[in-house]
Amino acid sequence: MNILSAAVCILATAVAVTSTPVEVVTRSGRLGIHRGKDATKGNHPYQVALFADNQFFCSGAIISMNSILTTANCVDWARGDIEVRAGVYKLDDTDKDIQTMTATPADRIIHPNFDLEYLDNDIAIINNLNLQRVENVVEWAKLPTYADAGINLTTVVATVTGWGSVNDDDKLSNVMQVAEITLADTSACVPEYGTGIIGTKLCATTELASTCTGDAGGPAIITVRREYRLLALVSHGSQGGCTQGKPVVFTRVSAFLEFIQDNAQAVSISDN
Repeated sequence: MNILSAAVCILATAVAVTSTPVEVVTRSGRLGIHRGKDATKGNHPYQVALFADNQFFCSGAIISMNSILTTANCVDWARGDIEVRAGVYKLDDTDKDIQTMTATPADRIIHPNFDLEYLDNDIAIINNLNLQRVENVVEWAKLPTYADAGINLTTVVATVTGWGSVNDDDKLSNVMQVAEITLADTSACVPEYGTGIIGTKLCATTELASTCTGDAGGPAIITVRREYRLLALVSHGSQGGCTQGKPVVFTRVSAFLEFIQDNAQAVSISDN
């Protein structure tokens, strides 16, 4: 049994339904964490903040010292350079441990089948970063294995982090926020988003906490044997806002391992 299988202790299932267009909040209505709390500095070294024209707009997750993952809806609009800042705790930090890398359009790889209308294949890679590993400051999160792709993640509790707003006021949080969310069957998202919630996506219930405006691209993580495991990326939330207890949709990372293996730099994905 692989490590992730042992962590979730549940059987594999597959979900596939017909897609229909849905209204969602993405970068344009920008996805923070509602009912979260201030993160502990140094506990989430895999998190990066993305800036354009010195303005924060999305998050991402380090998967090697050369590459990060984020969502396609975060970067498909960008025509100029993007700054990737690692080791950030507060958005206005000038801490010496912060590493800032400039990513040109040539460094960004958006999934070739990304669909902005349905938000299918909502994943992107930023390469050529040359980050330096610093323990508890800048570290990568391990990717799922190929065997993890079929595991049913329903009821798994994952940690989400970000600098998005804590309410529906569109005011970003300067301090990184953290919360735990419970992954649910994709059918839990169908009443809110329609049948576009397919097997490459994950649904999360938000009775206790929710991602919100500004959190798109951020990681959903579990910790296994003191290793960070990247399950998903925040994709989109409800048009009704983040304070109404509506479910949130994530991009399931294990559904895109071949895309990551073929395009990211210095990553290793095992079979099991």
